[in-house]
Amino acid sequence: MTKAADSAPPRPRNSTKTKARILEAAQNAFSTRGYRDVGIRDISAAAEVNQNLITRYFGGKASLFREALASILKLDDLLIEDRADFGNRQANILRENHATTMNSGAMLALSIGDPQARAISSEKWNHQLVDVIADWLDGPDAKARARLISMLSMGFTVVQLLTAEESEESREEQIFIDQWLAETLQKIVDMPEGSATGTLPSSSDKISGKVA
Repeated sequence: MTKAADSAPPRPRNSTKTKARILEAAQNAFSTRGYRDVGIRDISAAAEVNQNLITRYFGGKASLFREALASILKLDDLLIEDRADFGNRQANILRENHATTMNSGAMLALSIGDPQARAISSEKWNHQLVDVIADWLDGPDAKARARLISMLSMGFTVVQLLTAEESEESREEQIFIDQWLAETLQKIVDMPEGSATGTLPSSSDKISGKVA
């Protein structure tokens, strides 16, 4: 005799939650071990899913890396209309969203050793960070300022990653660093048009000794 439970249809898989779990496992793996040393098997074990499911949802490892990186490089909470508070907003995001920013910085940094992952990281860096910030800034030198913001933010993140095991900063040091970061980022946003590219010394000036 067949039990009612045996005849009941299987519970549908929640694909959205499963994909999110896979992406989180991939981000953790790629940000701690690097692209080269991580396989689909490692990620499937961490996410507790079948390897075939990862292939069906994301394709190969490169496609999974691309989507995992894209999903963590989010600027939704940063590029709001109030530009006067951009520096404080970004400094707070970098400090408070510690796990997210650390993972994104580590994924980018650890991808350098693999040509395929490096190409993906370069694409995402330019199109999902620099280009988006440049569109928000607008102006003839928006791209240069966007690169400065991205470089400074990622540099801060990588240093935090490198020094994570060291003793924590004193309260005074933390305040100083956060304030400097916020003020510097804000200065980049507030630069007059043309100042980011129009005041750079030329190579001839450097050679002739006009630049100190």
